[in-house]
Amino acid sequence: MQPGFYPALPFGALSTPGERGLVTGVRGTTRLDRAIDLVQFGASIVQLELPPEITGEVDEELAQRLDDVVQRLFSARLVCVTATWWKPSSRE
Repeated sequence: MQPGFYPALPFGALSTPGERGLVTGVRGTTRLDRAIDLVQFGASIVQLELPPEITGEVDEELAQRLDDVVQRLFSARLVCVTATWWKPSSRE
């Protein structure tokens, strides 16, 4: 990704493939789960796309969808994993 978007700004990942990830307690059952499942099974970047729409300064639908993703991660019992550490999600 770096060469395509930032050709004059060299940088690399801070972790190796498989060293970090997300694990959830459930498999996909909602429309948001496809993206969550992709990340859980190794994708490093996913995209959710809304239908085209002209919006003003505030895009209420986008804000709601972002909130939906966060709420779904909490309800799916998200666990963040690194090579030496894991942490269950928390609402605090």
